Amino acid sequence: MKLPPLKLPLGWVLTPRLKAIGLYAVLGLLGFVFFLYWTFPYEAIQRRIEGEARGAGYSVKMASLGPGFFGVHARRVQLAKLGDPLDTRVLEPLLIDSLSLRPTLFPPGVAVHADLCGGSVSGAVGGTSDVTVRASLSKINLAKGNLKAFSGVDLDGVLDGQLALDVPATAQNEGGKSKEANLAEASGSLTLTGDRLIVKGGTVTVPLYGTPTPVDLPRVAFGNLDVSIRFDKGMGTVERLTGRGGDLELQVTGTVKLARELAYSDTNLGIKIRPEPALMKNGFIGMGISALPPAPDAPEFRAAKCTGMLGRPSCNPGT
Repeated sequence: MKLPPLKLPLGWVLTPRLKAIGLYAVLGLLGFVFFLYWTFPYEAIQRRIEGEARGAGYSVKMASLGPGFFGVHARRVQLAKLGDPLDTRVLEPLLIDSLSLRPTLFPPGVAVHADLCGGSVSGAVGGTSDVTVRASLSKINLAKGNLKAFSGVDLDGVLDGQLALDVPATAQNEGGKSKEANLAEASGSLTLTGDRLIVKGGTVTVPLYGTPTPVDLPRVAFGNLDVSIRFDKGMGTVERLTGRGGDLELQVTGTVKLARELAYSDTNLGIKIRPEPALMKNGFIGMGISALPPAPDAPEFRAAKCTGMLGRPSCNPGT
């Protein structure tokens, strides 16, 4: 049986001529997309990524870089810190299973998705003058992804989180002609949740009497971590920062004043610690906690104060 010609909503009829035009249009579009992906300058994109990372103090290596879903996709990425003359440790790269980047339209910018440490990190950065930053951590297993060799700290537990920041562009000089995103004026929020977080050991370099000194970390279980920080024009207020269910109970209050460079942000945090009896039997930890005075509003807690730059904080007894 011969079927009648298909009619479009406006009464048009798909004649053989229109079918041929439609077929050529689809073939042309597919050919354009194919050759765009085939001839796209992936090497230039790779060099740009490596350059941006180098400017932030890291080196990047990729096993492969090729087309992704409306963007580029890299596999087996290695992210390593560039050498620090004050740090004598030999650190290995962080292993990222895959990394995808694609452009966004609203706002104009770049969206990023990475699979690492048994979980994923996704986010977007964009804007014409002001910058919008959105990031999400999902089921990041701190015991995977070569994180121990990368950071020097042996960690365990699972981390989830959300970051939302709106960073305005402000003048960089008195004339006001040159403007760029100013983290010191950012507003937004940061939330983190940690499940069964444990520091199992490792080494960190801390300034002792003005000299960077490697310090071995003892095993400490922080339990379940809950963090909520609200930012308003660069001033971050700790709404909630607690750790429970491990070797100690942790409560932190105070503020973090953001700077144009994150490492120079100013901290003013009050820390309260209530250790379990077993933790006090650890000579190094027990001696340190015993040196802290009781918190005035909760004598069962020990109190400390953290001030100074975020990159090099200074912690002292008391509130």
